[in-house]
Amino acid sequence: MKKKVLELVKTFLEMDDLEEHIVEKKIITPKEWEEDFHLYQGAVHGITRSIRQTGIQNPVYRLNKKFPNLYVVGTNAHPGTTLPYIIESANFVAKQIHKKEPKT
Repeated sequence: MKKKVLELVKTFLEMDDLEEHIVEKKIITPKEWEEDFHLYQGAVHGITRSIRQTGIQNPVYRLNKKFPNLYVVGTNAHPGTTLPYIIESANFVAKQIHKKEPKT
């Protein structure tokens, strides 16, 4: 499986010498996800929700106007639930932060 993933990444990056650039390899188990990141049973996709707890019912990226620099992204934040949504919400938050930065 490791070789298959490596081949996929090499193909995606169009980087045949990828292995020469790898400094460290680490496999993370669900138990480590649970211990290190407090993810229930190592579930990287977050907690199980009912239909009422999905989508817009998740916390939005800005929790509180009192803390304008506090942003939330991840499986349990809106839109959350799956990796593509998590990445998209992180991109959105990064753009919002970038807009707030003073121009130099």
